[in-house]
Amino acid sequence: IALSKAAEMELSARARGPLSWIPPALDPAPPPSRAEIAAACAKAGVSENGFVLYAGNLDAYQELGLLADAATRMAKERGQSSLPVVVVTHDRSRSAPAPLRVVRADSAAEARALTFAASVAVLARRSPGGFPVKLLNYMEAGRAIVGFAGVAEGLLHGREAWLLPPQAGAEGLARTVGQLASMPAVAGQLGGAARRRLERAHGSTALAERTLAVIEEVRSRAAGERS
Repeated sequence: IALSKAAEMELSARARGPLSWIPPALDPAPPPSRAEIAAACAKAGVSENGFVLYAGNLDAYQELGLLADAATRMAKERGQSSLPVVVVTHDRSRSAPAPLRVVRADSAAEARALTFAASVAVLARRSPGGFPVKLLNYMEAGRAIVGFAGVAEGLLHGREAWLLPPQAGAEGLARTVGQLASMPAVAGQLGGAARRRLERAHGSTALAERTLAVIEEVRSRAAGERS
């Protein structure tokens, strides 16, 4: 079972049995309360819909240096109208480059509240591989997602997310994030479509059934070979 299409393609030349692409599941839960969102924003020093969000670990493959470069470009180009880029993480051993603003979340609920409060949610990594679970969190919150093609798999460019070619780099990332942040109606349309994609394609029941079907196929094949 491969979590991403890129992994499925990589494994297809080596697999000796059934191979299936099954992405991670997330069943939407009730949104955070207004009080939870207000408390999380107050702790982070931001206002609701007044910041750009990255949520996740601080490992090198996440390319937070690229995101920091984009944040610097947005600040230069947009001045006072530029939104702060907030990195919400559980990682307390490392930091992120300036001008990114790091918020150490004390709980998953706090990180979720900030995700629901963001104007735009960003995935800066450009190398494909596994499925970034943060995408499911962004989709559940109905945020406008900006990422790179080949990484944000399953999302349709221009309809459910805004996906840049890898060569767009920090300049393209800054331009796109800045434009979406200044167009809340467009951002809302993208976020709503991303939420509907989550509900349609990432339900735990359907994905569990697909997983069980693969297991049954393997079991039946093994039984046939033994007989």
